[in-house]
Amino acid sequence: MFDTLPEHESTPEAYIGGLEILSFENVCSSTGRSGLNQVSVSVREGEVIGLAGLDGSGQSVFLKIAGNLMEPESGTVVRFGHNLAGNKLQQNRKETVFLPADRLSEGLIPGLSIREHLLLASDSPFFIAPGTGRQQAKQAIAKFNILGRPETVADGLSGGNQQRLLLSLMKPGARLILMENPTRGLDVQSGVWTWQHLRNQLPDNGAIIFASPDLEEIMEHAGRVLVFFDGRIIFDKATRATDFNQVSRAITGHVEAIA
Repeated sequence: MFDTLPEHESTPEAYIGGLEILSFENVCSSTGRSGLNQVSVSVREGEVIGLAGLDGSGQSVFLKIAGNLMEPESGTVVRFGHNLAGNKLQQNRKETVFLPADRLSEGLIPGLSIREHLLLASDSPFFIAPGTGRQQAKQAIAKFNILGRPETVADGLSGGNQQRLLLSLMKPGARLILMENPTRGLDVQSGVWTWQHLRNQLPDNGAIIFASPDLEEIMEHAGRVLVFFDGRIIFDKATRATDFNQVSRAITGHVEAIA
């Protein structure tokens, strides 16, 4: 499907000792089915972290708070050294990317074309000519194998092609990439390409945090796995220090809660 794949990189190591890029301290939220309950965790530069758990266990709320898209009811969130509480300007906003599970209603704008999405994500002036960005759109369509034309609207794309469009909108150099179901709706080759692209995009001082219902995806691509259960992180280990069965049991709550 793709002319070339990005150069393959080995799976990132966990706990590599980089500087702290994100921290939660006793964070609580009542949003969602389980919300978050006294969540404390630290993420460092260079980490790729997979979030596992039953649907609604807190992963989505965690990612939205990490992306400053939602405010916690209590606790402290620090990103890139800045406390996010009351930060209406969203400092370091350009350094953070969020790819939601609901690609169309949360990540894209129904009715706008591929070309228009790319223009909105660029530094082009607000008032543009009808043909502006057409060549850029053609290049993105070819690079990301989006099955559409520059004027194809986002809601006219399949779920997999909407994900490819979202990937094409990411600004190079983003230090914190937050994702829900990054390869849902993609075929195997597209999923492989997506992960190689993400890891090649990530700078050395960045981190990826993703939630996925596919435990095999987490074990393959994450250097560290956090398991959410009833709004808490009850399991936190390097993927190389655990196995599929241990994580599966934690997903159903069969592990002692982290103190």
